Amino acid sequence: MLCLNDSETIRQSLISLISNGVSKIVVVDGGSTDGSVGQISDLPIEVVVSPPGIQVQLSKAMAYMQKSYTFQGEADQTYNPDFLEMLLAELEVSGFDAIQARKFRSFGPGFFVKGQSLFHTINQPGPGLVDLISGPQLWRTSTLVAVLSEFSENSYSSDTSLAEILRERGVRCGIGKTMTEEIGHLDYKSFLRRMRNYGIGDYHFFTKNWKRWSFSRRVSSVCHVLKRYGVHYPLQAAKLGHPILGITYFWMILIHRYYFWIRRALGG
Repeated sequence: MLCLNDSETIRQSLISLISNGVSKIVVVDGGSTDGSVGQISDLPIEVVVSPPGIQVQLSKAMAYMQKSYTFQGEADQTYNPDFLEMLLAELEVSGFDAIQARKFRSFGPGFFVKGQSLFHTINQPGPGLVDLISGPQLWRTSTLVAVLSEFSENSYSSDTSLAEILRERGVRCGIGKTMTEEIGHLDYKSFLRRMRNYGIGDYHFFTKNWKRWSFSRRVSSVCHVLKRYGVHYPLQAAKLGHPILGITYFWMILIHRYYFWIRRALGG
């Protein structure tokens, strides 16, 4: 489990993961300043401190992984006691190299809670093969080691860069039925922080790859957020009976991601 300023949720998340009876839990903290490590110091886990960054922290974690399977958890999720058993069964039946659990957010009060709940419902396709996995995921360790040997991305675009490697290597990744619940407070401040990371990630991914792309691939990359959050997701929200919420929340995502992309491009 990678950690960076997750003091609000990480203890609850780890306690739920411990209930699954895993053989080893390693938390790699990227230098949290909010007391995250202190929240979990009494739990039966190993804590490693590293510089912040997906690639650096993952590499630190993999040095401790000697089992046939490696689960990468998220600090803002809770896991039922049979969660890993169910996810492993899905992985074995599917024949995938890796499988992602299905995240959900309870549809509670508050605009951002409702928006995030709707996002999870639309963003996760039905069980089966997908191009990209993120969130809580179970890997065959040998495959994960091979993938990470080519993974050198340490910026906000790490998920997208990892997806490129998966496609090039022909790694079979999928999303399952097993559920994990997202926890933690949601408001505009947390939304803004997340959109800033995504927007900067969009910029990093484009600037890293645009020279080797065709013109059509460049256009597709620039328009990806517009097509997804400006058109496709609002239409899906309308089909689910939430047209106003869908248009408002997904267009907020669109506007903020492009704003932070442009701001970083201008040196901000």
